[in-house]
Amino acid sequence: MPSMNISLNWHAIETADGHIASTQYLPHGSADSPVPVVICCHGLTGTRIGSCYRYPQLGRRLVELGVGCVTFDFTGCGESSGTFDQLTPQTMREDLLAVLAWVQQQAWCDDQRLGLCASSFGAVTASGIAGATRIFKAATLWAPVAHPRRLIDMYMNDDAWALLRAQGWLPHRGLRLGQAFFEQVVEENQDAATQLALAECPTLIFHGNGDTEVPFDHARAYEATLTKSAAEFELVVLDTSDHGMRDVALSDRLVEETAQWLSRLR
Repeated sequence: MPSMNISLNWHAIETADGHIASTQYLPHGSADSPVPVVICCHGLTGTRIGSCYRYPQLGRRLVELGVGCVTFDFTGCGESSGTFDQLTPQTMREDLLAVLAWVQQQAWCDDQRLGLCASSFGAVTASGIAGATRIFKAATLWAPVAHPRRLIDMYMNDDAWALLRAQGWLPHRGLRLGQAFFEQVVEENQDAATQLALAECPTLIFHGNGDTEVPFDHARAYEATLTKSAAEFELVVLDTSDHGMRDVALSDRLVEETAQWLSRLR
């Protein structure tokens, strides 16, 4: 059975302020023969399990294809230390860099064959780090945010800003999203597509054409920028309004086509 060939491990990656909870899906024997590794970045209020348990499914499928996979919880999310109101674009970047540094130090990692898979706002983090480091050889994005400030402008009115400044947070899916998050998004005004283009790595994007949370325009922004780069690019348009793409058939398709795309790391 394929599952018998998987080494599944949990590790708390130590940081200056606490720890980052991570899970590693690895082919047996990878300690003796390093394998390519994909690092996965979830979105806001997400965890390393993902919608429809998609990240564990992806990790297992990648192992079947000879590729390792590392999932992790951002600061204040899942089993990582901190609280959600402490999460900011900067803490997310620091977390991914910490995970990347730890992965590169492991005997099972071939650090010349690294890939990324990122969802929603996690794609902003992944794109920025990919462009800054230029070490990733392939990427897949699920319903990615391209321009975070445009989302803030779309959702925030004067009353929302007043409430945010009065109490220091706003509710987001049952959690407190802190004022520093909003202020950093506005101040940085990131263009994730332009940042990712600097990485020049083959990129596959899935996005629902009726996405009600992160409009399809964000996918088009990636398309407009990445098609001008030298790297291979493909946008898969899904007929759904669900940002999480939680239809059974769609979820199965995401896992399989993502795994196949990232298997080029072998």
